[in-house]
Parts: sequence; structure tokens; C-alpha cells
Amino acid sequence: MLTKGEIKMQIVKKEKIGKFELFFLRDGEFWLDGGGYFGVVPKVIWQKLTKPDELNRVKLNSNPLLVKTDKHNILIDPGLGNKYTEKQQKIFNISYEPSLENSLAEIGMTFDDIDIVVPTHLHFDHVGRCTKYENDKIVPTFQTQFITSRKMSGKMQLIQTSVQKAHIIWKIMFL
Repeated sequence: MLTKGEIKMQIVKKEKIGKFELFFLRDGEFWLDGGGYFGVVPKVIWQKLTKPDELNRVKLNSNPLLVKTDKHNILIDPGLGNKYTEKQQKIFNISYEPSLENSLAEIGMTFDDIDIVVPTHLHFDHVGRCTKYENDKIVPTFQTQFITSRKMSGKMQLIQTSVQKAHIIWKIMFL
């Protein structure tokens, strides 16, 4: 994590809508297979938008959204996180900068300032930041409530109560 004096400005973009302040944060970047990402859109079309690398991967950013109200700081899709193995880092060409910590620091906040976390779905680049390593154990990053849809609530319960098991499944998939 960068110290306050080293923070690169312009990580965070801000908009105001009525009483709400929206902060478009960053939590690293990664590369996914272009064909998998764009699906049925032909490569001749999507490569005009973004140039693939030699492995046909396209660069993506992890962009959590912070909504500040007069009562709450709500983080939507906390981001990529940084718990990936060397093999996973290589597969996805993961870069951890700029991190969510740096984005929050730029606006004078920390993880402890987050009141509510809302994951939209359970892809690794959206919920990877929900947990972190602490003393070689995976623990929740945010000491807050999670709001999920009914469809996701069972899956989020797995993450909240069995984080270790979920991480083991992830390891099996990529080791």
C-alpha cells in the first residue's frame, strides 16, 4: 500500500446525484480471454475497442463503486482483492495497483469506514476483496453487513461462514 504522501491522484472519479456522492474507485487490473469476455461478438469488432495481448486476453479494471449518503458509506462490488496464487496471477496477469486501499485513502477513508457492502454477483473480480489474509488465515475484510439478493444470499452465507472452504475450491480450480 502506498503511504499518504505517495498516493497518485486521479485514481478516484467523483459524481454527485442529489444527496448521494458516487466515487468510482479502483482495485487493480487483470486480463481475461477476449473471446470469453466478449462472447458471440466477433473478434474483428471487439478488437477495435481493445487490443488483445499475445494470449488473446484483454485488459480489464476492477472498479468498485462507493455511494456516500448522509447516513452510510455503501461499497458496491468491493473488487479484485489480492489473495491470488502465483499461478492465478500469471493466468490473469493481475496487477494490484491501484488498490482499493489507495482509492479509499485518496478520499480520506479506510475499510473501517464502510458500513454496507453490496456484491452484485460472485465473480472473483467483484468479491475477491470481501476477504483478506490475516495471520495466514482468510478473514472478512469488512466488519459490516452485506446486502444480497435472495438468489445470492445462500452463496454469500457460504462466503461469510465458510470462507476457508470457498478459498479451497478456488485453489483446486487453478492449481
